[in-house]
Amino acid sequence: MSDPSVGIDAMEIHTGKLRLDLAETYAPAKGDEPEKYTKGLGLFASSFPDVYEDIVTMGANAAHRLLERRGLPPADIGRIDVATESSFDNSKPVSTYIAGCLEQVYDEDFHHANKGERKFACISGTQSLDDAYNWIRAGRHRGRKALVVATDTALYARGDPGEATQGAGAVAMLISEDPDLVELSTHQGYGSADETDFLKPNQQFPSVDGKRSVQVYLARMREALVDYESVAGDTHPDDFALAPFHTPFPGMVRKAALL
Repeated sequence: MSDPSVGIDAMEIHTGKLRLDLAETYAPAKGDEPEKYTKGLGLFASSFPDVYEDIVTMGANAAHRLLERRGLPPADIGRIDVATESSFDNSKPVSTYIAGCLEQVYDEDFHHANKGERKFACISGTQSLDDAYNWIRAGRHRGRKALVVATDTALYARGDPGEATQGAGAVAMLISEDPDLVELSTHQGYGSADETDFLKPNQQFPSVDGKRSVQVYLARMREALVDYESVAGDTHPDDFALAPFHTPFPGMVRKAALL
């Protein structure tokens, strides 16, 4: 008897309540042509949190919507992982704050669920999926599901070249056996290195070398593809039904897709 498949069973998103139109509002304020953003970057609007929103409330709203849609009580969740680079607590994981918010609307609690937090720029959401996948495949889930939440307020300093690519939002994913959406593969490829293109050392806004960051992104993509082919064999675009990319802005993804 083969092992059951494991993957993403369902997902929900929640974005900030404020919206900035890049073509109609931002471009004129900067003295730029709208096409610089709509065609060059492939962006039309940015989402921002209102004064009463943050990574906890956005993550909790996405998770609550997901649990309600699936009709799942807290007892069915055995693990809550949060991925973020906007954490405000160096000891307590954001997952505990989100669980606390959820407990305000449920009669049960999430005390039985393992909780953690991941940080690695934009890859930590994928790493959290990996953790949940391995937890289930190892047989530690006892029939329960994992909740993975990626939540961020990715803001830049005023006048920073990356200001147009900022935004805020959260996605909540339910990881389980026999998933309805996506089965996760055991074949993986990795690419990582000690780089200085994007840093956020104890400061509100990141220090970014935009051009260098694009080069690093493409280099790591190549390395990951080579590593993937070392275990999965030669691959071709037709082998994939869907290729989701990390998307700081769509223009960068177009370059990565050419690899």
